[in-house]
Amino acid sequence: MNVARPPEVWLGVSTPEASRDDDHLAVETSTARILALPDGSVRLSHQCPTCGATDHGRPELRSTHAGPGPGALPLTVSLSRTDGGSFWAVASGADALGIDLESTTAVARAPIDSVAFTADELADLERGAAARDVDHLELRTAAWTIKEALLKAAGTGLRADPRALRLTWAPRSAPPPVPRPGVDTLDPPWEPFPAFHLEAVPPGSAIDPSRTHLRAFTRHTPHGTLVAAVAVVTDLAPRLHR
Repeated sequence: MNVARPPEVWLGVSTPEASRDDDHLAVETSTARILALPDGSVRLSHQCPTCGATDHGRPELRSTHAGPGPGALPLTVSLSRTDGGSFWAVASGADALGIDLESTTAVARAPIDSVAFTADELADLERGAAARDVDHLELRTAAWTIKEALLKAAGTGLRADPRALRLTWAPRSAPPPVPRPGVDTLDPPWEPFPAFHLEAVPPGSAIDPSRTHLRAFTRHTPHGTLVAAVAVVTDLAPRLHR
């Protein structure tokens, strides 16, 4: 009897000093090790479906290893960079994957409220932060970061209206499982953030809220708080590995 297995998602973070090439190398090396392929046999590339450029767009992992045959790998990958560092994820068995990384400092400077949230959402975030003793800027940054991760998973990016994604962050009736060290969490000093849930999507969206799993993590630095978000579309709750 075949038993369905949850998707596996491997996460990686890097320091602000890491370059874009460093991030690509980290993803390629980690993917090769996940698949037990020789180092140097995995390549990460980008292809923009709109303009055809290769310096941006949806990333893809390919193997140059002659063993099982070269070509596209059955993995999903997503990357994000901000002033405070980089964040990437590789998933096996997921229908869609999106990640994002933002800093509270950048969000405080950017006039995103009118394009990211409805008036009702902004009021909910303010009330929620006060009721649960969570920093309002951190909560707003987490909500925006999760929306960007969702738009990446949908394959639209900011071509879709972020305000059409409706989030709630109150815990569901059943408490979430306790994260285990090394699994379902990022190593300290990253900390799990209160759970978000997707309640509504734009009409015609390929994202199904009932199959969308969201996680967010925070890290406090001298230059502000970083928020990392993961959006995985799958039937079973994914296992996150650092």
